[in-house]
Amino acid sequence: MGPADVIEVDSDEEFFTVHTRAPIKRLPPSRRPPSSSPPRRRKGRKKSRKEGDEAEVDELEEVDDTDKIEAGPSSRRTAGYASVKFKPLPAWVNQSSQRERTGSKGRDKLQRASEVIVLDESDEEVDVVVGGKRRKRIVLTPPPPLPEAKRLEIARIREQFFPSTEAELVAPIRISPPSSSTPPTSLNTVLIYVKMVADPERLANGASAAAIRQYEKSRTFTIGMDDTLDVIVAALAKRIQKPPQEICLVYKDHKLYTGMTPRKLQIDTSAYMQGYEKHVWERVKEERQRARANDAHGAHPEETSPVPTSPSKDELAVKEQTKKRLVLRGSQGQVKINAEPGVIAQTLVSFYCRKTGLPEEAKGKMHLEIDGERVDPDVRVEHMDVEAGDLLDVVEG
Repeated sequence: MGPADVIEVDSDEEFFTVHTRAPIKRLPPSRRPPSSSPPRRRKGRKKSRKEGDEAEVDELEEVDDTDKIEAGPSSRRTAGYASVKFKPLPAWVNQSSQRERTGSKGRDKLQRASEVIVLDESDEEVDVVVGGKRRKRIVLTPPPPLPEAKRLEIARIREQFFPSTEAELVAPIRISPPSSSTPPTSLNTVLIYVKMVADPERLANGASAAAIRQYEKSRTFTIGMDDTLDVIVAALAKRIQKPPQEICLVYKDHKLYTGMTPRKLQIDTSAYMQGYEKHVWERVKEERQRARANDAHGAHPEETSPVPTSPSKDELAVKEQTKKRLVLRGSQGQVKINAEPGVIAQTLVSFYCRKTGLPEEAKGKMHLEIDGERVDPDVRVEHMDVEAGDLLDVVEG
């Protein structure tokens, strides 16, 4: 019995008997049975391309025949299915299958794409609106500009209820109580002491003495040589709670205009002035004129007519230097005159009437005006806010 023979024995004795396994011997390649695996080309073997192709084709054909002979029915079915070519599926099938494969991931992408983030500059929170198609940015339109009248009204209300401190820091005047010693001043500034004069009727109406003293309290102002007097008038009006148009300053018994400066009044270091309310000043002026008229009617002729003396050459030269060349303009034309500082306004009106041929009684109905402001008849030229060559209007009425 050879080593490759197998003996089948159906008995219990044979079942429990130990048999040795026959050894396995390797056969040479020539005696091996044909294999179902495709042939493999050995490395290192060189053949011509033509000979190699023919040998490979022959070997493949032999393998295919062997497979057909040794393969079973299942192998034939598998080979038949593998050789069949299927038609490609339509495009909509591929799209649906792709959508099914993406699943929730694709739905999340679509949902994120449909979300719109609205950015609002006025709010800190960011609102997300679901369902939009594109990203939008909302920009608030600024309000229309306010008209000029409305802005002026707002500025006036702001100044009224919220006054700024800048005006107080750079105020051009300084108010201080009078003292026994005169404070030092620079060459470009002067001291103006102003005392308000109360209405005599206030005492008659029962005003207290303390209120009168507070009203007539002297005040000191430091202004520049070229500063106008309107700053003093404005400070006095604010002090007594009156409009500036109702306050006037009097210097050497003559009413001053607010456009005058200390340099024009020839004030070097300091001066004392009186402040009046205009209706009080008109009453005081009328009383003074009435008193002067009574003194003139009761005076003796020898007292009122002094002995004329011929002026010296020096006095004439000084008068010529201090004269101002003015132009008087009225309904009858213009008249030029060289007026001395002591000439009053009524004298200028009389001179104009005489030069233009108007009757003597017409001068009582005329008065002077400077820049539309009426000049009192007894105001001197030196106290008028005029320069050489200025124009004065002679107005009737």
